[in-house]
Amino acid sequence: MKKVSEEQPQDTFSLFLRRMSNGIIRILTRNAGKAKMKNNVTGRKKGWLQKSPKRYTIGTMKAGYRYDPSALREFPAYNLVDASGYARVSYARLRYWIGTNAPLISIAESDPPLLSFTNLLELHVIDALRSQYGLRLSRIRAAVETLKRYFPHSKHPLVEMALTTEGIDLFDERGILNFSRGGQGAMPTILQNYLQRIELSSPDFPTFYPFVRERSSKAPKFISISPAIAFGRSVIEGTGITTAVIAARYNAGESIRALSEEYGRGAQEIEEAVWWEKNRTRAAA
Repeated sequence: MKKVSEEQPQDTFSLFLRRMSNGIIRILTRNAGKAKMKNNVTGRKKGWLQKSPKRYTIGTMKAGYRYDPSALREFPAYNLVDASGYARVSYARLRYWIGTNAPLISIAESDPPLLSFTNLLELHVIDALRSQYGLRLSRIRAAVETLKRYFPHSKHPLVEMALTTEGIDLFDERGILNFSRGGQGAMPTILQNYLQRIELSSPDFPTFYPFVRERSSKAPKFISISPAIAFGRSVIEGTGITTAVIAARYNAGESIRALSEEYGRGAQEIEEAVWWEKNRTRAAA
């Protein structure tokens, strides 16, 4: 006895319509894809269709992709709190320096205010001129304005020009111009104290060694800041170990000795990193 199929017999005309509609859909889809590809090619040739952004990989970089190092130096990486802590300048003083009608420096972004690595160096120079050499802010401001007139191509004259001082005025490295008095001649004295904290061996990526415990030429250089390392955060010199990580682990209960052994760094370096993180926020207050 034959089994009766459980499926219902299909109408021949209905089956024909279904197959016909499926064929029409496949044809329309295929034609639409070809038209889209043709429009993309035509659009790119005519310029009204933007190409997809190029993604740079290690392979393309090795093949000859070049970048501009100044983009990292000028990148807006620090808010006001971070910048004041790294440069050891009070928050209120920093706001005054960048917020007056004649700001001392041109920050990377103004809304919201963000500073670049080069801005950090400018703050370091201004603070050194005030604290180490006793220059009044009016003298520094006049010097900056004069520098801008003499060197209009320079966006950051305090950093890009090797400046000198006698404790009263600013000069260029040859002592020809007295910038804070509008260009009168005078004798130079080199600002070795702050220049020693800015390593210029690599012009593309200079390294900044902030003052940690004392502001003197004998202060060690255990902590460094570079736009090419750890996104511009402070690290132990010669490594990518951020001081924030060291301080966080120390505050969580780990000892200086244990951290020193784990990271393979000297105990003095670990202590300096902890001390730096603890006091840089206090310096920004």
